[in-house]
Amino acid sequence: SLVGGHTCEGSELAVGFSINGTSSAQGSPGFGGLKKGGMRPGDKLILSKPLGTGTLFAARMRNKSTGRWTKAALRYMLSSNKPVGELALHHGATACTDVTGFGLAGHLVEMCKASTAQGERGVVAR
Repeated sequence: SLVGGHTCEGSELAVGFSINGTSSAQGSPGFGGLKKGGMRPGDKLILSKPLGTGTLFAARMRNKSTGRWTKAALRYMLSSNKPVGELALHHGATACTDVTGFGLAGHLVEMCKASTAQGERGVVAR
């Protein structure tokens, strides 16, 4: 099954890439087969990277952002998710998704629909 994807719209030609493969069994190194539908009531949502890169790059295309902001965003985008995935599995994570295209709210709705959990407002930053 397809577990990820990205849609781009624009007036300029763009190049896209697709990666196909298989997921390892639950509990093995990497993300271990975590899916969107594994959330349970009481689970916490943890973001491993800052939100807003789509908005930032849309602003950049209109010369409305700074090079410093773009450089910082690229640094986060190029960092590996592997350590976070391993840590999540170690602490019993039950679901996982990316936050692209549909944004945080869109992906949270998808995860809730595929699970027995419902989203709840409230933000805790640490």
